[in-house]
Amino acid sequence: MADTYEYAAEREVTFPGTAVIGSNRAVVQALCTKRSAYMSFAVYLYGDRVENTAAGYKKLQRFLDDFVPQVTKRFECTK
Repeated sequence: MADTYEYAAEREVTFPGTAVIGSNRAVVQALCTKRSAYMSFAVYLYGDRVENTAAGYKKLQRFLDDFVPQVTKRFECTK
């Protein structure tokens, strides 16, 4: 899966789950409180805000580390 994403790799995230994050897109599977439940996210970035470098994933990862827990809590996936 990481081959199709610029500078993508599986990265550690601050929430329970897994993520492949690159400089311009990410695929995330966040685990919910119930053992078999999860939420999936696909994020694509375009334009001049994308830092298309090996370190560019850090901007997107900071966003995901903030955004995903807020959404999983809002939809009662997590507490």
